[in-house]
Amino acid sequence: SPLKDRLVGITASQESTASSAAGSGISFGSQSSSTNEFETAFASGEEEEEEPISATQAAVREKDKEEQVRQYLHLNPELYQKILLYEPIELAGLQAELKQNGIKMPMGKLLDFLDTHCITFTTAGARKEKLEEIGR
Repeated sequence: SPLKDRLVGITASQESTASSAAGSGISFGSQSSSTNEFETAFASGEEEEEEPISATQAAVREKDKEEQVRQYLHLNPELYQKILLYEPIELAGLQAELKQNGIKMPMGKLLDFLDTHCITFTTAGARKEKLEEIGR
């Protein structure tokens, strides 16, 4: 591939520079130590990153989030009463309220959750805000 050819070309030119420098008595000791420090810092940075999760782990996390939302709705008497009386819950407001309580769920997932559980919701507030923005 072209990328591989360029990398091989760079490596070859570095080797020729190093061999000509070795012949001229110039030392690159400090350069190689800084390269090693960079490689060490780069390698340790990779270890700190979160490893990708499997599909099974993602499904478990998703179920945990859904359970958190379900518990929140049941433990909040005002919201729970609205649900039981089929009064619409403001979608954006519910998402913001959940987020304030440490439950971060994307809007699409929240929508799916509410639909699945036959919970009535509205987006009238969000539409009203958009209309006001357009009118300005």
